[in-house]
Amino acid sequence: MAKLEDLVNVDPDYIVCKQCGGMVRYRGSGKHICEDCGAVYLDDFGKVKEFLEKRGPSNIVEIAAGTGLTRGGVNKLLREGRIQVADNSRVQLLCEA
Repeated sequence: MAKLEDLVNVDPDYIVCKQCGGMVRYRGSGKHICEDCGAVYLDDFGKVKEFLEKRGPSNIVEIAAGTGLTRGGVNKLLREGRIQVADNSRVQLLCEA
């Protein structure tokens, strides 16, 4: 799987695939796919989503290690509500105020 960071961003609506030069479009759930060669690029949310689908509930350290994100990056997704703490978890997010 290619890295989203490797894409050339000509303008916000047109992203060029590094593998073939084709147009890459966002397909939801953090996944971007090249219309020409089918290369799949994942943003940070896509990386975490894919990791959790394969591994199941995991802590921040495991998610960060398995996705290449920093713990701060995982925390950012939590604070944005894009991922959630499992109901049976003893972990809680603290208020930033």
